[in-house]
Amino acid sequence: MNTLIEPVIPAASVTILFLGANPSDTTRLALDREVREIDQRLHASKHRDAFRIEQAWAVRATDLQACLLRHRPGIVHFSGHGNSAGELLFEDETGTTRPVTPIALGNLFRVLRKEVRCVVLNACFSETQARAIAKHVDCVIGMTTAVNDSAAIAFAGAFYQALGFGEDVQTAFNLGCNQMELLARTQGGPRVPRLLIRRGVSTLDIRFAKGTHDLHTLSSKPQESEEGRNRLQPDSSPFPGTPTDPAVLTVIEDPSRARMR
Repeated sequence: MNTLIEPVIPAASVTILFLGANPSDTTRLALDREVREIDQRLHASKHRDAFRIEQAWAVRATDLQACLLRHRPGIVHFSGHGNSAGELLFEDETGTTRPVTPIALGNLFRVLRKEVRCVVLNACFSETQARAIAKHVDCVIGMTTAVNDSAAIAFAGAFYQALGFGEDVQTAFNLGCNQMELLARTQGGPRVPRLLIRRGVSTLDIRFAKGTHDLHTLSSKPQESEEGRNRLQPDSSPFPGTPTDPAVLTVIEDPSRARMR
């Protein structure tokens, strides 16, 4: 009699929750290629056993709470569409577009922020959403303008590859931006990715796998009071044209061509 053996998942592994939404009335995106790229890059990395990927597809706005409660992710990765109003586009009951406002998504992470250390919004015009979430989550990545499939996939693959080799979040972000730069046929143009952090948090200290420095995982996330969580460092970005937000610090952004996603 054959016995099915379940794969062994390390107790300290970090869950990456991949949320994919591509409503039927929007442009078709290569979301499957993106999650495959992330999976392959992590699988080939030094600390591949430190991560596991959970996936949710055709995500409706009303699915978000259940997804976070069920998987308790350390990293949340949204891949899909965003609009110029700063809304992320999820699906409704019929599979068509259901926009979600920055306030609503920010409030979701305000309530369910305990395990989440990093959020990646790989969608057009998602910086507004990122700023709302960054009031409650240590670090958030959003896009300042449009981004196409190739650039979005390149960024995601390089970002998670770096995490898998034990690099900190800021280094991983820099490498993701550089991968977009290497892919681009021309240089210059508007800066697209933006990394935002909460006050008192250093992205150089956030690692999800043990590298050459001390390991900073979810278990070491400092416990803060409600007041402490909401006191955020003012924006002091040296980059011209960076929006000013008294609640969020812009750590770094990358010059790269605009894309359409």
